[in-house]
Amino acid sequence: MGVGESLKKFYFKIEDSYYAFCDWVEARGLKIYEHFVNPIENNGIPSFPFFILFLAILAGLVVFALVGLSLPTFGNTVSVDVAVLASGSPVNGAEVTFELDDGTTFTQLSRDGIAHFDNLPRDASATLSIRHASGSFEKQVVLNGEKIVASLDLKGKAFGVFVANTNGEPVPEATITFTDPDSGQLQQVSTDASGKAEISYSDENALYRLRASAEGFTVQTKTCVPSQSGCTIFLSARQGDGGNGGGSNDEVKGNVVVLVKDEQGVPVEDAFVSLYNADGYSDSIAEGLTDDEGSALFQEIAAAGTDVFVNVDGGDEFVTYYGAAVDDIQEIQADRNTEFVVTLRKATPHAADLSFINLTVVDSNNQPIYGAEVRLFLFNSPLRVVDAQETGDDGKASFEVARAPAFYASASAEGFLPKYTVQLRAGDSLKIVLEKALAGNNGDLEVLVKNADGDLVESATVELITPDGFHMGYGPEETGGDGIASFTQVQTELPMRAIAFFGSQKGVSGVFQVPSGELLRVEMALDRSFATVFVRAQDYSQNNVFVSAVVTASYNGQDIASCTTPSNGSFCPIQIFAGRGVVLKASANGFADTTSEEILLAAGAKANKTLLLLPSNLASDLQILGFSLYPMDASGRVVVDSEHAATSLAKGGWYKAVVVASVPQSQKKGVYLRVGNGASVSDEPAFLSRFDLVPVDENTTLDFGTTFNEGETCVSQAVQQSGSEFKWVNNEYSQQVVGVKTLSAILRVRPEAVSGDVVDLHYRAYAVKNGLWARVPEDLELGQNESIPRKGSCFAKTIDVSLPVSQGLQKCSGRGCITLALTAQGSNLSNSRFLSVVFGTQVLVEAGVQVFDPDSVQNPVVRFTSTSVKLLFQNAVVQPVLSNGAGAVSTVTTARAPGNFLPVHVEFSDDAGMIASADATLEFTGTGQLVLTITPTQMQANLPSTDPSFRPLTALLTTAQGQPVEQAALRVVETGDTNAFLGFPSGGD
Repeated sequence: MGVGESLKKFYFKIEDSYYAFCDWVEARGLKIYEHFVNPIENNGIPSFPFFILFLAILAGLVVFALVGLSLPTFGNTVSVDVAVLASGSPVNGAEVTFELDDGTTFTQLSRDGIAHFDNLPRDASATLSIRHASGSFEKQVVLNGEKIVASLDLKGKAFGVFVANTNGEPVPEATITFTDPDSGQLQQVSTDASGKAEISYSDENALYRLRASAEGFTVQTKTCVPSQSGCTIFLSARQGDGGNGGGSNDEVKGNVVVLVKDEQGVPVEDAFVSLYNADGYSDSIAEGLTDDEGSALFQEIAAAGTDVFVNVDGGDEFVTYYGAAVDDIQEIQADRNTEFVVTLRKATPHAADLSFINLTVVDSNNQPIYGAEVRLFLFNSPLRVVDAQETGDDGKASFEVARAPAFYASASAEGFLPKYTVQLRAGDSLKIVLEKALAGNNGDLEVLVKNADGDLVESATVELITPDGFHMGYGPEETGGDGIASFTQVQTELPMRAIAFFGSQKGVSGVFQVPSGELLRVEMALDRSFATVFVRAQDYSQNNVFVSAVVTASYNGQDIASCTTPSNGSFCPIQIFAGRGVVLKASANGFADTTSEEILLAAGAKANKTLLLLPSNLASDLQILGFSLYPMDASGRVVVDSEHAATSLAKGGWYKAVVVASVPQSQKKGVYLRVGNGASVSDEPAFLSRFDLVPVDENTTLDFGTTFNEGETCVSQAVQQSGSEFKWVNNEYSQQVVGVKTLSAILRVRPEAVSGDVVDLHYRAYAVKNGLWARVPEDLELGQNESIPRKGSCFAKTIDVSLPVSQGLQKCSGRGCITLALTAQGSNLSNSRFLSVVFGTQVLVEAGVQVFDPDSVQNPVVRFTSTSVKLLFQNAVVQPVLSNGAGAVSTVTTARAPGNFLPVHVEFSDDAGMIASADATLEFTGTGQLVLTITPTQMQANLPSTDPSFRPLTALLTTAQGQPVEQAALRVVETGDTNAFLGFPSGGD
């Protein structure tokens, strides 16, 4: 029997059962045949299928009714958003759960800080619980559709900070200062004997801007995130604090200020700023957030002469600013802040000039690689990095960029050989396939870095590039004390170069290939950095008469550059080695040769120098042509003003003392300089720190000492004495040396010197011919004798100069000088460049002024200004009273709110214009307090303004210091069951 016959037989059997059921129903009085079966079958249609359909519908209704009892009725559900915060910041990945009274649970994970729920029972009671690695939360709530904000109870945690010197050795008792992101309060911790300190935190993703300082080291700032495994801050030894050497590889560092605003000029707060080396270092130099005035300050962050740019991420509201892409490159300055002003564009969907570059990093099996580092570079300036990202679980990285430039990218991941891409444009998508590092396809590399003098360079950064200058994706490595940077798993048989950076210096190696399974060592040298000296030659015997002279610059006795000065008094430029002591020598017909002091400039710096030439017919006489003190930078490395000699000395300041003398043909001759008349250098408010130790001329003898005691013999005092502070120096030249010579020494004013102290300086020149001594100034007591029984030659008469100690650093122009000092009232904190105080502190701003020609000044005035609206000056304009061309004024400044970059500008001027100006920076740390005063405290609602009883509501908002607060947002909020403000357009809020 076939299948069809079997099914037919089965159907008829069921149908027979159906009719038997109908007979059973009919027998019990229910007219099923009359009302259901016959009406259907009278039309020639079997009724059994309709009966089956009826049963199915009935079963569905029963099921729907039963399920409906256990679910909220349609229209009685709500959607609820839960905002999960930790220290005010959104928390991602938190497990958020509602548990109803009957035990039913609903769970979601937070995304961008929000957990969204749909179809929750309206007005049901529930227990809200949140679980996350950073903390927990639990609360009874009613599900009424309102948004719930949950702040996690944070677990106590701390991250470690290690402070070390550039050799990696711990720095104990270093002070780490930062503002707590949670409280806004200034915090301070100190390192222990192992150089370690712990900082408590609540949000592992918060940014901590740490400033580390220690005695004998320069201040260093670094931004750290607790989620990192640790934070290390390296401090560089402060130069000039002792010794008498001729310099080192350490370079003068400058500050960078970044000001971020939107297109309407409104400051952008909490924008993330990254500072990059524009010459090829692919990691950021520093990172930080802007304050509420849109400013970010990086102190002593990079060597002067270094080209840098910034990237600024203003969040989702703005388009990210890429400084390299718009060629916004600036050179770090040694004597002033390097300032970037960045305008952020509002982010708009589908902007015509922007698009994304989408990159996917996969392995050879086409599996996405998580955590790969992807860097985007400019194709036409291949050493300039635009941005960097890490890939997610899907191996993707995406960069929103302008359509105009061309780019390329590199990708690297642990255990893989890195790779770089072809040219990319906005809108491109590309898959980058990384090959695993396996035996046979890679080797090891050591790069030995030396400077241009052949010395090993420690702490240089080395990266690997293609022969034509494209980054290959290898991360940077740093040289150790042996000058070596080591790379592992470097792809074999691939031509490449090494590029090294050290401060403002860089160098590129030759092309090489790493052999498989072997170690290759490559040696390379850094190129020199340069500075420029603009030179002119002046006839010493005639005022304002200039000479055409050949000026030659030499380093270590080797000539490196020259120029010829015009006779009209203009300057000729000479490029010299930066960071190295270079000597200038001027030669002209009819004049004795003139040799300068050692000139040391930061990379990229420019300075003017006037050399004095003495006519040959006057050169046979011993003469002193001049003495000057020139201000230096804060570390005593370079002169910051070579044209205007100081007339006062700042507490803690560094100065280059220069004695210029003409020495005739004689058996020996010399120049002498001393600080004060006290018996010991420790008795003086200043000391000599170091001097030119590499004289140009052979057989030149340099003596120095720490005591000056007229009760002793010259022999005992001529013995070179060790230490870091010296009282006197004597430079003695050999017989063949003639012409104009210069003795220079570095003078340090003690930081503990008191304003009003006087630094006495004494100098002389001498020459010996046929046993007869000539001296300038003449010593009538000694005559032409070297010494007499009661007086040795080392105690001969000197020319004496006294300079007062002032509170601040002096800045001069051709018309006069100004000395600016900042002092925190109620403490001994004082500085002339940067002062950090706790918010609420009053700062005394003092300005000492001086004019060179008092009769030319009409209506002098001193103005105190700031580009920050936070600073308030008690007296912004003060008229000084000048006595013999000098005077002093002061004012008090306070801050309306905390800020880390509050510039102070002080200008001294008269009717003819500016005489001199000076700048400094204030930082006010901590959190401000607002005081709100409401009048009246009670009021009657629904009164028209014409009613005699009507009184307007007045709110006065001030700081805790009583200063009015402008442009603050105030709201009147309805509370309780009253309806006093329901008539407001905002409905009571």
